Amino acid sequence: MKRATFFLVLFLFGQITVAEEERKIKTIPVKKQHLTKTIEKSGTVIPWKTMKVSSEINGILENLHVDKGDHVTKEMFLADVDRHSAFLEVEAAQTRYKRAFVKKKLVDKPYRDDEIKVFSLQVEKSEENKKHEENTYKRISKLFSEGHVSEEERDDAETKYQIALTALKIAKKNLEIAIDGSRDEEIESAENEILIAKKNLDISENNLRKTRVVSVVEGIVSNKYVEEGEFVRFGQVLVEIVVLDPVKITFAVSEQELSYLLKGNEIEVTVPAIGKKVTGKVSFISPVADPKTHLYTIELFISNEKRDIYPGMTSTIHLATNTIEAYPIRADWLRFNDNELGVFALSKKRVKFIPVNQKNYLAKEIFLFEGLEEGDEIIIFSSKKLLPDESVDG
Repeated sequence: MKRATFFLVLFLFGQITVAEEERKIKTIPVKKQHLTKTIEKSGTVIPWKTMKVSSEINGILENLHVDKGDHVTKEMFLADVDRHSAFLEVEAAQTRYKRAFVKKKLVDKPYRDDEIKVFSLQVEKSEENKKHEENTYKRISKLFSEGHVSEEERDDAETKYQIALTALKIAKKNLEIAIDGSRDEEIESAENEILIAKKNLDISENNLRKTRVVSVVEGIVSNKYVEEGEFVRFGQVLVEIVVLDPVKITFAVSEQELSYLLKGNEIEVTVPAIGKKVTGKVSFISPVADPKTHLYTIELFISNEKRDIYPGMTSTIHLATNTIEAYPIRADWLRFNDNELGVFALSKKRVKFIPVNQKNYLAKEIFLFEGLEEGDEIIIFSSKKLLPDESVDG
């Protein structure tokens, strides 16, 4: 009986020795990563620009080429205000300008002998007419003094005589100009008329340009405030246009969080409504806090080429605060040690246990922030139970 017991003990010890020799451990190295710690802020999408397009003149709104929801391009015609009247004024100004040029040419151009002869004949005729009207006036005046004609007839004769005198003066002046040429003041007057006519033409053409309302941006018509046929006044808003590419996202931060922001910084943003992440660039940091909330307004520039981000959508801004170092851990590497969850690591041929709790989870991933050193490896398999601080050769 004693002999059988001896062999049994020997057999058991032999089995343990074999198990110790067959023990296997599998490890995997892990590399340190740099993680950016973020805080989340709520933001709202707003248009990059909101343009209120108004009339530059008073007049009837003849044509309105757009409606709410229409896409407009830069330099696109939006409306016409009193354009027909402006066309007529330009035509009249052009006629006055041409007449001023013709007059200037006549002033500059010397007269021919046959033209001078015509002016001489006009003088002779005017003198004869003046003499006739003068005699008539004297005769009527004598009859009036004798009571044979009315005062009205006397006045009419006097008027005709004065007209004849004036006509004679003009005829003599024209003959003088024909013989001697235009005087300096007449040339200067003609030149001034050209300048004035050109200025009036420029004003008329500028007024014509103002009748056509043009978009200065590309965007969407968000509001229409008038209808065709209405009388609109200078400065009255006709339509509103919003620019949707790019857009802005606005949010607020505390004074402590201001230190995480610089103009031009790129920030990751999630837009839940369309289910995608975009990158925004800080375009504005308010220098003054809101007096009620004591928060500072921040605006981000967001490219929106597909135009699928609309004003009013909510967003989540992932604001980076600082960078930390950590080791990424897979969930299937986790083990229990006396009811405590964690990972076993091999450090300088010794086992150590590093607990894992809720603080190690970031965005559904697991990271070790402490407990591991450079060169340590995670034990992902062991043929026997691991104990902290035990020595392992394999």
